[in-house]
Amino acid sequence: MKRLVFLTFAGVLLIWTIQSLHFVGLVSSHGMSLKVFFQLTSFLLPTFLNIILPLSTFAVILFTYERLTSDRELTILQGSGLSPAQLSLPAILCAFCALTIGYSLTLFAVPAAYHAFHKKEFHIRNELGGLFLEEGVFNRLPNGMTIYVQDKDENDFKGALIEQTEKSGERIILMAESGTLLQSANGLELLLKNGSRQTLNKNDQTLSFLGFGEKMIAIAPPPTGQRSIDAQELSLSELLKLPQNLPPVFTGKFYAEAYERLASPLYTLAFSLIALCWTLCGPPRGDRKPYRPVLFAVFSMALLLSANLLLRSFASLHPDFGGALLALPILPILIALFILFKHSGSSSHYP
Repeated sequence: MKRLVFLTFAGVLLIWTIQSLHFVGLVSSHGMSLKVFFQLTSFLLPTFLNIILPLSTFAVILFTYERLTSDRELTILQGSGLSPAQLSLPAILCAFCALTIGYSLTLFAVPAAYHAFHKKEFHIRNELGGLFLEEGVFNRLPNGMTIYVQDKDENDFKGALIEQTEKSGERIILMAESGTLLQSANGLELLLKNGSRQTLNKNDQTLSFLGFGEKMIAIAPPPTGQRSIDAQELSLSELLKLPQNLPPVFTGKFYAEAYERLASPLYTLAFSLIALCWTLCGPPRGDRKPYRPVLFAVFSMALLLSANLLLRSFASLHPDFGGALLALPILPILIALFILFKHSGSSSHYP
């Protein structure tokens, strides 16, 4: 179990590190702080865990039983009268624990985290494009405006300096003692207090100066549209109860996602039983080449995983075949259980 936890944690950390690189552009273009960056990417951790858990369970079981075989420990246990079904019981219990975690992830944690992730991402890209301003840094916004703040407390600023260039070519510098970011129907705006406005004329290079008590400037326009809902952020009941006027393309995609929610945890058990069959029900150690069961088990697992990807794409286009997504992992589970119990009642070690 310790190996399973360690391997799962390492796999999640690796995928999280790789996927975090996709948000570097969001950090640089919107001035996002590291705190918000880690908060955003942490919403993806349940999804990564759901992906890694079946693979790590398969790898741990395969490695453990192949190690026992190479050390002749399985041979001794089999010689004492234990059948393959009895020897596989600890691994099956471990797989059922991972299966339970998998269903809690796919049915509850992953949709909720995915919904929070997309909501936060949309909020950053559209509604709060200029909110993440670092203090003591010249923050360059997507609209070409540069903002410097000496100190900030959430949406309140002190010692603000803003530089922008008008369409006419005039360069404007605004300085203020304090300011506040506001969200309104016009978008994101900055209210400056007790400051001055300096304008450099493009033609004669003359400088004009104007003081003000309060001044409102636009930072980012309002969102251009509503956020589209992804199938992965809907609950299972919402996926199965779709509106009747929904286009067929979306219907197939949503039904495929619903069946995949029910089927994906079963791959943990299917992969585990595949590993057990090749390590426990193959020829004796002296009659086979080293690591051949490992290669066959990995190939069988990869073949089943590829079939799932192909069938999911097909089911999204043909909703009537959605049930096949659920049947795909159940079939190797039944076959593997049949092989294990068949060898448990036979004295032969050959499949």
